[in-house]
Amino acid sequence: MQLSEFFANRKSGTNQYFASPGGNGKTVLVSSHIYWTDLIGLAHLRLGYNVIFAVPWYGFWTEDAWWNDFDRQYEQWVNTIRQHKVICVIGGNTTAMVPHPRTGEPLHRAAGVPLVNYWWDQPRAMPPMARRGISLVDYIALMKDPRTLNVIWDVDVREELGKFLGIVNTMHLPLATAPELWEEPFVPLQERTKAACFLGNCHFLTDQQRAELEPDLTAWAQQVAKRKLSDLDRPIVQCVQDGDEATRVDTSDERALARDFRRWFIVDAMLMQGHRGDTVKALAAKLGTAFTLIGGHWDKVNLRAEKDHSGVPGAKTYYASHQASLNLYGGCVHGGMPLRPYEIAASNGLIFTHYNRELPDLFEPGKECVAFRNESEMLDQLDRILTHPADYNRVVGAGRRRVIQEHNWENRMRAVMQAVGQRFGVAV
Repeated sequence: MQLSEFFANRKSGTNQYFASPGGNGKTVLVSSHIYWTDLIGLAHLRLGYNVIFAVPWYGFWTEDAWWNDFDRQYEQWVNTIRQHKVICVIGGNTTAMVPHPRTGEPLHRAAGVPLVNYWWDQPRAMPPMARRGISLVDYIALMKDPRTLNVIWDVDVREELGKFLGIVNTMHLPLATAPELWEEPFVPLQERTKAACFLGNCHFLTDQQRAELEPDLTAWAQQVAKRKLSDLDRPIVQCVQDGDEATRVDTSDERALARDFRRWFIVDAMLMQGHRGDTVKALAAKLGTAFTLIGGHWDKVNLRAEKDHSGVPGAKTYYASHQASLNLYGGCVHGGMPLRPYEIAASNGLIFTHYNRELPDLFEPGKECVAFRNESEMLDQLDRILTHPADYNRVVGAGRRRVIQEHNWENRMRAVMQAVGQRFGVAV
């Protein structure tokens, strides 16, 4: 199925069934809310699976109408899964985690199918179900459920979950993109009139959040982030083990879990500042009006963004028209690569990225991207790009070829379904 045909028939925000013509007759259910979930569903269609797109199941916890009608909604989805002979459910973050508030039985278990949680945000954060009294102890138990597979795109985070929370039913799988969604005509870098761009929000701690931080947790988090930023190849589990709090968290203790979640929130904030805030300031100071900044809240650090959001796939026009497109990590990125570099490469942009642990296995520095480890390296590398832009046309082409051949959702979902078959004995 072509992308245009799919989007012409996909009705956002609705429950919808798509049959794969000439497919394998098997059906998967996808419940999530972020835009690339539709691309995951399309990938399954192309792999021969029928797909049910379900409105995000977090509505069980966030919508009063759902909550007040919980039993009927729950039973309706159980029956839908059975009637369509769904072989597995795929949810984004906690979206498809639906424990019955009285029995505790997860919806996917009641329906007799395995669940795949595909995580793109920090797993150690309060889930929507906490609004209705589901405890953190229950939440971690749901993550550990034997009929659940947690797909983690950041290898550091996967290791942290195993080391400190005992969550080992995990799979490491990088993110990807749909190359045809982002395709833009190639313009040689020497013909591009704009220097560099960054598309991303400014994340910062509010004064109230800073006031609420416990001094001991803040000191611990600062040391962990400092060790990581000083050696970006070092796994964070080692950065923690170098300190005083390397022991596993008691996941039966609600207070211990709440404390653990708070300390990782602070680590994320410290990494965000080191990876993003200071770097953007340095680039803006160097380039002035030759630097394009898109994103929210930059005024909080005295920077002016062109607008709050480019839209999807509107970002491609920026990536294809600038000599360098910056990839900087958010706080929940510890060792992996977010969506941005895949989208830059697919758009015929030059990936200009902060180095991290997984980068060499995804995009080879110097060949498929340009990488830097600190502010000084960034400015030196940028000078080379701006002085000799034509030398980097080959890097743009190589990056785009890598995305098309390897970093697409069909390849990622094929790996997920193979893991589902092996782990749960499902015929996929």
